[in-house]
Amino acid sequence: PCTVAKNFAADNKARFYSVTDPDLLYKTFNEAGLSKKKTVVFVEDIDKLGDGPAINLLMELDGTRTNLNRIIIGSAEKADSLDEAFTRAGRFSRILDIESI
Repeated sequence: PCTVAKNFAADNKARFYSVTDPDLLYKTFNEAGLSKKKTVVFVEDIDKLGDGPAINLLMELDGTRTNLNRIIIGSAEKADSLDEAFTRAGRFSRILDIESI
């Protein structure tokens, strides 16, 4: 999934950030938010985030609607086990099964 996100960013001439540590989620979004350039933020294992990082991610997803230069891509081992808060309209609205590609 990270390779797909990196390629997406490269194809769109966007900066790429990868977040694997939930504790760095807020810092990464802050850096990406300050950029005026197109930015892709990849968040690994969103199905395993704790409460604090998950809330930060949901707030960032809501704020992305006003920042058209930022796209957030997340990966999960089990997309069907994601909290419905993540898959609500305007958040992670598309699910792509990488294993089936």
